[in-house]
Amino acid sequence: MCGGTTAAFVADYLGESLTALEDTRCDDIPAMSALKGVDLVTEGLLTIRRLNIYARQTRNFT
Repeated sequence: MCGGTTAAFVADYLGESLTALEDTRCDDIPAMSALKGVDLVTEGLLTIRRLNIYARQTRNFT
């Protein structure tokens, strides 16, 4: 699931707790979260923006 707000809405709908996984925090990207029944919960725009930066840097090294 992509997006902290979306994850919060889904957690509320399911009656479950959204738990931040602090050890996954990296630079300026918020930590991933855990939500029962969901395999992956990340922040949305910031994570995708950072992925785009990493992809461009990698392309320049090949």
